Amino acid sequence: MFRRGFLISSKLSSAPTRIHTQPFVEPPEPEVTTPNLPPELTDRIIDHLEGDKRALANCGLVCRSWLPRSRFYSFRRIVLRTTNSKTFIQLLNDDPELGLYTTHLVIGTSRTDDTDWHVDVLPKVISYMPNVTTLELAGRAAYEAEHFKDFKSVTSLKLRACEFAALKDATSLLCAFPRLEALVIESTLIVRGEQDPSLTEMYRPPLKDIIVVSSALNPEPFVNWLISGGVHEGFQSLTLLPIQKPALFPVGKFLSAAGPSLKHFEIALLEDGPDSFNDIFGKHFSLSHCTALRSLAFASPFEYAMAFQTGHASFSWIASMISQVSSRDLEEISFTVYAPDTAKFSSPEFGQVVRLLQSDQFKDVQRVRFLARCLEGSDGSNMEKRVRDVFPHLDKQGKLQIDTEVIHV
Repeated sequence: MFRRGFLISSKLSSAPTRIHTQPFVEPPEPEVTTPNLPPELTDRIIDHLEGDKRALANCGLVCRSWLPRSRFYSFRRIVLRTTNSKTFIQLLNDDPELGLYTTHLVIGTSRTDDTDWHVDVLPKVISYMPNVTTLELAGRAAYEAEHFKDFKSVTSLKLRACEFAALKDATSLLCAFPRLEALVIESTLIVRGEQDPSLTEMYRPPLKDIIVVSSALNPEPFVNWLISGGVHEGFQSLTLLPIQKPALFPVGKFLSAAGPSLKHFEIALLEDGPDSFNDIFGKHFSLSHCTALRSLAFASPFEYAMAFQTGHASFSWIASMISQVSSRDLEEISFTVYAPDTAKFSSPEFGQVVRLLQSDQFKDVQRVRFLARCLEGSDGSNMEKRVRDVFPHLDKQGKLQIDTEVIHV
């Protein structure tokens, strides 16, 4: 006989069991609050988004306190072309404060433009942009001084891929900027016109830094224009990449005038053959005038020999220039080299460079820097080893610095 389980009732109840329940109430959703971060912290967060236009635009939509910092980066550098100029003008009309953030303005033109659209656009935007300090003019449009006379705050000007019918047109443009201190002329053609710029009557901007890269202009009247206006007084930095032998005469004249104040000089020379500058160095061109020089830089002989198809590249002119140095304030000498340059480290010309840098003349130099440029996929460590092998004394003293840059083709 089976025993009755202790979970089974022996007698079923006839009355239904009443179950008392509480009505279901849905719990309230937790409140979502935005953390009250100090503005110094949010500004630092937005600083890391510089260059990411989409992220900056989203930050500007988060809250009102994030908007100024987001706009600071979004509108700091403006590039105007014929395709976006009308839209930008309308944007400024709707919110004039946007132009206050712009410090770098680029005007880009091309041969396909129907008209000189910038002539009509500039008067409409310049009043909104009183804080522009860097102006970049790109393309072969007619950039005339009268169109830029209201850009009073510009201190830095870059001319990229421009064309001027005469040197006077270019110098007149420079005089439109009363505070101009830095000038970059890159891939620009300045035709040698019949009239040279006025050497006595025209105002000169207070230039302190000039960089000329892969451009064509007549240097002699330009140097005369600079010196006659007293620009050489207080001039600090000159970069010439590259120049040919005839240009050494006016450049030497400028170095002689600006030498006492010049702090930085960088150069690349196009050689016609070995020892092709011996008749100029010393008599017409010398770094001995640069008594306050702090940094001296030499571009790769191979790079410009290949770019301009001269067929000759050596370190002879570099050795000659180093021997001319007289400044006791020199802190750094730098070289840019490619693999074919390092292959000439065993040459007598580079041997002279090594001996000079080992001499007492340069015992107070703090740093000898090499920028080793190599193509993508090649081993830059071989170039670094070659440099260390020829300068073991500098490496031991901790004065040798080698940086590697990969060139993406």
